[in-house]
Amino acid sequence: MIAAVAVAETGMESQLLIAGIGGHTVGIRVGQVLQILEDRELGPVPRAPGAVVGVFNLRGRVVTAIDLRARLGLAPVAHDHRHTLVVVTAGTHLYALRVDGVAGLTDLPDSGMERLPSTIAPEWREIFLGLFRLGEHLVLVLDLERVLDFGPVPAQ
Repeated sequence: MIAAVAVAETGMESQLLIAGIGGHTVGIRVGQVLQILEDRELGPVPRAPGAVVGVFNLRGRVVTAIDLRARLGLAPVAHDHRHTLVVVTAGTHLYALRVDGVAGLTDLPDSGMERLPSTIAPEWREIFLGLFRLGEHLVLVLDLERVLDFGPVPAQ
């Protein structure tokens, strides 16, 4: 089943897609989200970074799937665990962020985003823009560019 996501972002408020990953709540700016898909069979990508878990075809376009758990350095889950794929656009490329699940959409004022506390691991500080407090939960806002930046490809 495919669920389309409407794009809505203003200068004063951002709409975030709220996703769960390893017990953490992550926000992805809706302006970057194309679709939400159920988990699916992925083709292999030889010599790809560890967080790249495969590719699939979406209406004639190749989509690279990134395991957000691996990208964040979190422990993997059982192989029979069903994930959700959040398809995002980055330039002319499509990527799918594999998350544990999607909770929905929320509007949050840009002025409410806080800096990351110094207690967050340095590798996380590199891929999150900041955080919002949503009830009792902290929503870590992804910096999609940095999530997708795996650094230079090593020479063979």
